[in-house]
Amino acid sequence: MKPAAGSVVLVRAPGAPGTAERFRPALVLGTLPGSFQSVLLCGISTSELDDITADWDEIFEPGNADFKDSGLQARSAARLSFLFAVAEAQILELIGSVDVARVARARERLAGHLVSDAAT
Repeated sequence: MKPAAGSVVLVRAPGAPGTAERFRPALVLGTLPGSFQSVLLCGISTSELDDITADWDEIFEPGNADFKDSGLQARSAARLSFLFAVAEAQILELIGSVDVARVARARERLAGHLVSDAAT
């Protein structure tokens, strides 16, 4: 399955430092070149939502127009600091999708940060 940018997928993902991998939702940011770990994901969390980084994390609220289609069950955050790549075969399930404008915002934030960080 080749997931499109904006897909919300279920994948086995790394946990917090010192914890085991677990199943978690992730937002597909895009595909990467090459044949290994070719899908770039952003981990989605439902915990510690009081620790949101403004203009960085992407928040999914039940009142958002695309929340129902996302497949998420509760208020959640796509954490741009929780990026990882997987092979397509590691994606267990497509659970939903979000508005492509969210993906564009996340990509812009990430690219902007990487460019400004490289300049310092």
